[in-house]
Amino acid sequence: MRFGSTFSKCALAFGLLTFAVSVQADQPELPDCANAPRENGPNFASGPDCTFSWVENNRLQTVIWTQVADDFEPAVLDRNEAGVPVLQSSWLPELIDVDQDGWLDLVSFTRVGMVNGTFDVFLYNPETATFDQSATLYGHTLLRDLDGFIVSLGRNGPGAIYQFHSADRQLAFQFEIDPYARRGKDMGCDIAVGEGGDPWPAEEIDLTALSFDPAILVHYCNPGDDPDQPGRAVSLGEEAAQIEDVSANTLFHCRFQGGTHTVTITQNADGLRYAYGPLNGTPELVMERTYDEIAIFSDNGAGPSRFGEIAFTNGAYEYVAFYAYELFDADGVMIQSGDNPLYPNDTFMRGLVVYKDNDVANPVFRRNCDLDQSFDNILGFDRP
Repeated sequence: MRFGSTFSKCALAFGLLTFAVSVQADQPELPDCANAPRENGPNFASGPDCTFSWVENNRLQTVIWTQVADDFEPAVLDRNEAGVPVLQSSWLPELIDVDQDGWLDLVSFTRVGMVNGTFDVFLYNPETATFDQSATLYGHTLLRDLDGFIVSLGRNGPGAIYQFHSADRQLAFQFEIDPYARRGKDMGCDIAVGEGGDPWPAEEIDLTALSFDPAILVHYCNPGDDPDQPGRAVSLGEEAAQIEDVSANTLFHCRFQGGTHTVTITQNADGLRYAYGPLNGTPELVMERTYDEIAIFSDNGAGPSRFGEIAFTNGAYEYVAFYAYELFDADGVMIQSGDNPLYPNDTFMRGLVVYKDNDVANPVFRRNCDLDQSFDNILGFDRP
C-alpha cells in the first residue's frame, strides 16, 4: 500500500507508518510468524522466521524474512546454510517486477522520516537464481514512467521531488525534477542531471539537447492533472494477480489457463495434500492422503514422449496432476529445444485431468496450466 501514483498517497503512507510504529512499540517480544499470511504484514505480530514462497516461470521461489531490531536499519539480504535467501528488514518486502524482465523482485521500505524512507531493491537474476541488491532509492512512492524510467517520489518540505533512475539492473540515477523549487514571484521547476548535478530552471533548458522526451518535463513540472497524459506515471506496487503464494514444500502448482483457479499439491512427512480453488482464495476441494494412498509416476523414461503424474482418488473420481512433452514430431524427427530454456521443448505442458469410474477415454475435466504461473517437481520427488 506504500506504492502509489498520486500525492494523496503521502497522507496515506504517513498514517500507515504511524500505525506501524505504535504496533511495534506494543510488541517488545515478537512471536513466530512462520505461518502468518504474508498479505497481512507488516501489521501482524512478526517473528524471527517468516517464510514465504511463490511460483513464477517454472520456479518455486522462497525467501525467509527476519525483522530487524531497529526500525531504521537498511535491508540486508543473505543466505542460510540451505542456500535460501534471508532478508532482514523493518517491513515485509513486496514482490514487484521493478525492471520489467518478467521476474518478481524484492522491494523493502525502511522508514527514515515521518513520510520518506529508503527503498532497498533486490533484483532477481534468473541466470544465477539470486536476488542482487541494486541502488537504494529515496522517497515514499515508486512509479514507472511510460518511457521506462523508475521514479522515486519523495516529500520535499511542503512540496515533492521526483528522482528518475534507469530501468536496468543498476537503477542508476539519471536526473531529478523539483516542481516546487522556486516559489513566490519566481515560482518554477528545476531539473538536475547526473549525480551531483546543479539544478537548472526547466524553462531555461534547451529541450532539443535533452536525452529524454521533453514531455517528461511538461508532465512532472506540472504535478496536477495532466489532460494530455493522465497515466504517464504508473504505480509500482505488488499485484496480487501476479503472485502465486504457495508453501515452501510445494510439489505441484498450476494456475489454469484463464487465470481464475489453481491446484496445489504440497508434501509433508505423512503424505501429500491436494487443494483446488479460486486464485489466492479458500480451497473448494482439499484431499489429504498418505503416501500409500497416492499413485506417483515420476517419469516414464522410454518411448516417444515423457510424462509424470500424481494421482489422488476420491470416491469414484481420480484426480491426476501431470507434466508431459513429446520427444519426436509426427515425422519421427527429434524436437529441438525451443526459445524458453526453462522447458525441454515447446511441446511441454502441465495440467489436471479428472476421470470417473476409471473411464480414461472420457475425462470429466481436463485443463492445462498457464506455464508462466506453474511449477512441479514430480521428476525430483523423493518419498521420506
